[in-house]
Amino acid sequence: MAHGAQVTTWDGSKDTNWSDDDNWSGVAAEIPEAGDEVIFNSTSVEAPLTGMAITDTGGVDFDLLHFKKTYTGGIGATQVPLHTSAQKIVIEGSGTYFIEIAESSAVDQVVPLVIINNKDATVYITGEICTAAQVCEVTKLIVIAGTVYIGNDGTAEKSLAVQNLYITPKNNKSANATVYIDNDCERLKATAYAMNIYMRDGTCISDSAAALIEMNDGTFTYGTEGGGGTTDQLITLLHLHGGTFNWVPESTGGAPVITVAYLFSGSFNASSTVNDDVAKTITTVYLFDGAMLNAQNNMGNITITNLYNHDGNFVADSGAKLAITYNQP
Repeated sequence: MAHGAQVTTWDGSKDTNWSDDDNWSGVAAEIPEAGDEVIFNSTSVEAPLTGMAITDTGGVDFDLLHFKKTYTGGIGATQVPLHTSAQKIVIEGSGTYFIEIAESSAVDQVVPLVIINNKDATVYITGEICTAAQVCEVTKLIVIAGTVYIGNDGTAEKSLAVQNLYITPKNNKSANATVYIDNDCERLKATAYAMNIYMRDGTCISDSAAALIEMNDGTFTYGTEGGGGTTDQLITLLHLHGGTFNWVPESTGGAPVITVAYLFSGSFNASSTVNDDVAKTITTVYLFDGAMLNAQNNMGNITITNLYNHDGNFVADSGAKLAITYNQP
């Protein structure tokens, strides 16, 4: 019988089984139900490792899933995540967390908000399914501190659609926030979208398409070496205000294209030897004073269709053939 919405706290006093009433405290001292606020804090003896399969916890709409800063246990293990459809997930504790956004049946699932805020937390967040027929997604994912793997369960890709990702390191320290984005972390079902990434600082490594990358500082690397490629390597819009953007897309995904790039400040680096054999295209780039565009990769396979130079610094290979048209709007 439903116990009604309440605050339910994990204590793990019996064992590591989420689905055992004896491991929970609260008004009814029962396993959490839809509408509950689910709390993990210093009273927890052991971390949950079992009883969290999709048939146990998938599709149960907790109002809140909160790992408080006093909690150190993490949750789940590789390929044994907590399946959840909580309305809000807040991770402020340390430890390693395996969380999969999931329904208990073949229907879509949306988690509106996930916040990660502990530099000693490692979070693997995935989706049950991400296809043209069904999607599990997060509307807003905010990384303040911690190491976060999006679309990877620790051993393999398991894509998750994320609409808006915010990387904003705690205390303005770049080392506090690192985010890895695996292949195909975009919504493929109508209405389809690629990720918007707002990065104040920190480190981000991505293999997924992006609708917008808004970067103020830190290091962003698009593409990896031997990571398997993506089905779509399109960046629709890049705003670079500072930091370093490394463009090293792979050959096994779709054609690497940046539709429009505004380089206001910082460094756009396409000169790495990593994946330097891959042909790349920037359709339109605006290069401003204080920014550098380095296309010196010794391969001659970077196409820039339209370059509007506003006193920026453009570096190309020695002896490169450049087609230049002046005085265009």
